[in-house]
Amino acid sequence: MAMLNVRDNLWQLRLRAAMQLFQRVVKLKSPAVVENVTLPCMNMLKKLVSPNVKTEAPTSNVSVEAKKWLSSDPNHQFDAWSKRSRHVVAPVETSAESNKAMVREKYLQEKYVAKWRNAILRKKKQESSKVSLSRQSFLRSLVFCPSSRSVRQAACAVLTSLARNTSRKPQVLDLLTSYLNELGTAGEAAFEFLSLYQEQIRPKQWRVYLAARGVLPLLGSLIQKEISKLSALEDTTLNLHLQQGYALKELTELLSEMVQVSYVRQHYKSNL
Repeated sequence: MAMLNVRDNLWQLRLRAAMQLFQRVVKLKSPAVVENVTLPCMNMLKKLVSPNVKTEAPTSNVSVEAKKWLSSDPNHQFDAWSKRSRHVVAPVETSAESNKAMVREKYLQEKYVAKWRNAILRKKKQESSKVSLSRQSFLRSLVFCPSSRSVRQAACAVLTSLARNTSRKPQVLDLLTSYLNELGTAGEAAFEFLSLYQEQIRPKQWRVYLAARGVLPLLGSLIQKEISKLSALEDTTLNLHLQQGYALKELTELLSEMVQVSYVRQHYKSNL
């Protein structure tokens, strides 16, 4: 962990090795592996997405594909990214012999080609970030990790850092909403997830966003599923533990928070 902070010529190699190790162990459920390998990797990832030192926002739209970076593709390494991101239109040097019209035409061509190139790269970056975030299945297992509360907290901290970016927050909310169906099996291991979800939807505008995305029918379906499960348990067992109703309680509270927004009540009555 400490060596990852050393900024020498090998920093990228060490970071890649750590991320490759994380990919290999993230699906292992052994408590020893979780505490001694997965958790340190998660803490490292948390530090990467939420650095303590304030840095200037990048002005370039040039992106790097994570899979190609992990496979050591030379076109997706830091040096190549840095070189592409620093590409600017060079000023045209004029001389007495130069034709001013030709010089201006060349300058304008380079200027607008650079704008077009940046627009295409920005679009590709937005599309790739959306796909990569929605398909990160490893986060699901870590957010509900039954053997380690520290891993759950670290995974939620990573998602919290990602949600600080306003343009990315809708994607994070969609991702978190897709995890709601895990509550029935996760039990109290979902506590950290629920705290994160409630924190993210506290502003009213995000509850309106989720209502428009269809979260109300989803919550209703999950609540009905938990009621049916508890009814079946009443018929087959003599004793019921309070923990078996944990998911039902939390889902009901989420639904209650959603309908506290007057706009949601007025415009989505048919979904309630």
